[in-house]
Amino acid sequence: MAGFCVAGGRTGRGRSRVAPEPKGPTGAMWPKGDGRLDGFRAAVVGAGRRAAHLMRAMPAAGFEVAGVVEPDAARLAAALEACPGARGFGDVAELVSAREGVDCAFILTPPDRHAEPFVACVRAGLPAFCEKPADMELGAVERMRAAAVQAGVPTLVGFNRRFTPVARLARALTAGRPPLFVQASKSRPMAYSRMLAENAVHAADLLLWLAAAPVQAVGAAARFKDELREIEAFAAAAVTFVGGGGGLLQMVTGGSGGVERLEVYGEGFTLTAELPDRGRYVGDLRALQDAARSAGLQLREEGGGCLRVQAGGSDPEGELAAFATRLRGSPVEAADIEAAYAAQALVEAVYAAAGLPPTRGSTQWIRES
Repeated sequence: MAGFCVAGGRTGRGRSRVAPEPKGPTGAMWPKGDGRLDGFRAAVVGAGRRAAHLMRAMPAAGFEVAGVVEPDAARLAAALEACPGARGFGDVAELVSAREGVDCAFILTPPDRHAEPFVACVRAGLPAFCEKPADMELGAVERMRAAAVQAGVPTLVGFNRRFTPVARLARALTAGRPPLFVQASKSRPMAYSRMLAENAVHAADLLLWLAAAPVQAVGAAARFKDELREIEAFAAAAVTFVGGGGGLLQMVTGGSGGVERLEVYGEGFTLTAELPDRGRYVGDLRALQDAARSAGLQLREEGGGCLRVQAGGSDPEGELAAFATRLRGSPVEAADIEAAYAAQALVEAVYAAAGLPPTRGSTQWIRES
């Protein structure tokens, strides 16, 4: 057994098994003061906490906030104060009717209200970044997928766990040789309705991304701790993939802290990890080094089989850089609306197999005492 400390390189580089890019128009770049074309003019739809977090990071990734859509007057004023020169809109209809000067849209509304602005933007020819989940209801995500396919514009959904160094390493280790079995799990001390669909969908996306095969069958067990508000206690699903691989998806609410784990069992290696920055590898040293090199990671040996990440991150630098790369017409391995639909379909299959009703609406944040 060999142990290594993993140092993350720049996110968004050195990807393996790159998915094909959608065809269609890409955003125009906005000029810097010296005339260089250096970024994209973005409209932010929704001015809540997540929007504030992303807007602070956008300039470094090449995005200028050129417009903000927010029906709440106080929130809109606060967002515009933070983004001098940006235009304010009360709704998406105003944005798409006056879209001149905007190259792309960021859909950052509450999770059950993504579909309408996403569909409106892509139909207007605006490439769209959408916060995860694509939407809380599978039917809404299907409408989003159909609109994006018809419009032919680039999309990206914010499954930022793909950009953690340990997930990038796992992906590189399985390049060209799908794993035998993948386990992805997520726990959070804060309980709220439909956590599997709203938050633990990150784990569903990782499971599908690493398995790299369609789902064949799902068996599951799950329970609501609060049936009225549909707050889950746990959900666990055994997944069989076309081609013979398998996986396990787990979600738990409660405990003293949030934990996200990933286990990958491949031909001749095992990787167990705790996202974003530590894990353990057992297998061929050269295969590990080759995978790390292809993922833009640097390895340093440690004792005890430990993998630890010294640099790099997942949120929001990786997803913003990936969206910018996709807008420039270059391939990048990141979740689009098709991948988001697959993740949400898996979540709904878990609910169905466990005998729970499908997801219908908004989430309620409730901290357990």
